[in-house]
Amino acid sequence: MINKNLAIEKQNIINLFNQKKFNKISKISPKILSSFEDQPDIVKIIIFSNLNTKNFIKAEKLLRKVLIRNNTAEYNYILGNTLKIQDKNDDAIIAYKISISLNNNFSEAYNNL
Repeated sequence: MINKNLAIEKQNIINLFNQKKFNKISKISPKILSSFEDQPDIVKIIIFSNLNTKNFIKAEKLLRKVLIRNNTAEYNYILGNTLKIQDKNDDAIIAYKISISLNNNFSEAYNNL
């Protein structure tokens, strides 16, 4: 029963994102994270919802937390973009370089250097 409820809740979150209800997702993100912290697709939805609502600091904090346990080229690239938006260019360059070091075929990261 719990797994079925989580599956329904996950689908509801995806539906909210597809409907571009970023404010609602951002607002309930602590509750979402408590249930789906280990699911990268849902974490990305929260990150992108924060970015779409221009809550860059919240997105940056979540990205840094995620990177501690899931250090991927994609997350570093998203962090680089988040930092770049905030004019934290030196930190953005570091994030892009880490992204490239994790995946030297990640052309999007190269394009931002």
